[in-house]
Amino acid sequence: MFPTGRIFDRRTKLLKQMRSRRNSPYSMPRSAAKNKRVFLDASVIVAAALSPSGGSFRCLHEAPLQGWQCLTSSYAMNEAYGALQRKRPDRVGILVDVVGMSRLKFVRDANSREVEQASLVIDHKDAPILA
Repeated sequence: MFPTGRIFDRRTKLLKQMRSRRNSPYSMPRSAAKNKRVFLDASVIVAAALSPSGGSFRCLHEAPLQGWQCLTSSYAMNEAYGALQRKRPDRVGILVDVVGMSRLKFVRDANSREVEQASLVIDHKDAPILA
């Protein structure tokens, strides 16, 4: 399900505005940003799917343009999908756009031993992401 009508027009307009800001004095120089790896948890992915004018969406849009490599895990993606399915099923289709736009790559999920070790320093429900 891809956005249509007013939402799509608004999103297209925002993308054009963001592209024009790329050369602003506030944007990071391309050379400084090359080869950055950014891990995205479910909250960033959900926020990007919910708000095409928000910071998460902008980060995901700018990532490939700046040379950043966006990473996530299937655990985080399933968590994001589940949250959208429960709270805003009408936005689940945008999730596909977000993944494609950012050229999101998946890292392996943590094994049970890694999750157990991470649970020593963080809440158990967040341990699969930290691990």
